[in-house]
Amino acid sequence: MEGAPANHFDWFCGVNTTQDKLYTFSWDLLHTIHNACFTDLVAACIHATFIVVASLVLVFVRCCNAMTTTKHDYILRYPGHVVRWFIYLLYMMVCLAKLGEGILTDLMTLSEENTMPRLYTTPAAAFVASILAAVYYHHMEYWNVPAMIVPQCLYWMLLLAAECARFVTFYYDKEVTLDLLRWDLNIASMVLVTLVCMVEIQVVVVKCCSAPGAFPKDLRDPNMHFYEGYTNIPSSIFFWWLNPLFHTGYDHHLELDDLGSLTETHTVRYNASKFSQALAKEQACAKATGKPINLYWVYLKSLYPGLIRSAIFRFIADTLLFVLPYIVSGAIAYATELVYPTPGDVESTTKYISLYTFFTNGFVLATLLLILTLIQCLCNQHHFQYTIMEAAHAKAAIQSTMG
Repeated sequence: MEGAPANHFDWFCGVNTTQDKLYTFSWDLLHTIHNACFTDLVAACIHATFIVVASLVLVFVRCCNAMTTTKHDYILRYPGHVVRWFIYLLYMMVCLAKLGEGILTDLMTLSEENTMPRLYTTPAAAFVASILAAVYYHHMEYWNVPAMIVPQCLYWMLLLAAECARFVTFYYDKEVTLDLLRWDLNIASMVLVTLVCMVEIQVVVVKCCSAPGAFPKDLRDPNMHFYEGYTNIPSSIFFWWLNPLFHTGYDHHLELDDLGSLTETHTVRYNASKFSQALAKEQACAKATGKPINLYWVYLKSLYPGLIRSAIFRFIADTLLFVLPYIVSGAIAYATELVYPTPGDVESTTKYISLYTFFTNGFVLATLLLILTLIQCLCNQHHFQYTIMEAAHAKAAIQSTMG
């Protein structure tokens, strides 16, 4: 059915553009699911709606729920907490890449046409919505209000449908291939949003359809200040949960009482028990086979979770140590090309920029260099943290067992 001319969407699709127009809009495939401007508009509306609704829910719950007035330094992690936060961080990076891709596409491949705000307004809205989703989820855990998951769950479900519609749009567009970054980022978004939806369903099943669990034993101790494992992932990554201790140390010299109690996983009793069990199994195995006891296996069996984490962080940090020089060389090559352009270069005629064009852009490489350098520093810090912590666990366990 024919509709009215959609002149009020010209600013979004691009004034006088030759691509994906909504002028003389009608509810058919050409103007809906096969039209990139329409699918971008739907996605932008979903992001904008969530930004408004989530903000209102946060304000309403904060003002109208008596439980939110109690301040504390811990959170009660919901199921899939760690996985969710890493998906959020990856999705934020994908949104940043979408924003950069939209800007570069508008500047490079569409330089002869008027600007197309849809190329960068929708990714910008997605980036803002992803940050708000993380803030929203943190407060849902901090206030322990499981009902807050309903708007967020609806948002991710609708966003998955929008990303699938975008995939169909690119699939039927003969000018779009998999070597173009826009389609690749769409596929990455579909995968990440699908994973978030799966985590949301898990939270709904566990928190809303089952009896609440007991309050953690560690947090019942009034002298508990060691909140590792009871904070969100950004706080764990950047060690923000130690800020109260730092503030105390800034005001006066730290005393032993300022450190408070440790969580159960860091106590001598807990680690000695793990070490004793591993040692008993190794002794039984050695007696059965007639071989001497291998203490290295005992250490590995009792400390392997922390050692594996430490090894993973070290591997990532050392890998980035080899990657970063290539990024620097790419940025130098980009700057050299700007100063001394190669004669006869042909400008790209593709609809969107390619994967190669994006990752050879100097501004993209500079941003990527900053992000990867930060990741490398954090991985080194966490490698040393887990290594030192497991060494302390081993020392305490051995002294308790042998003593």
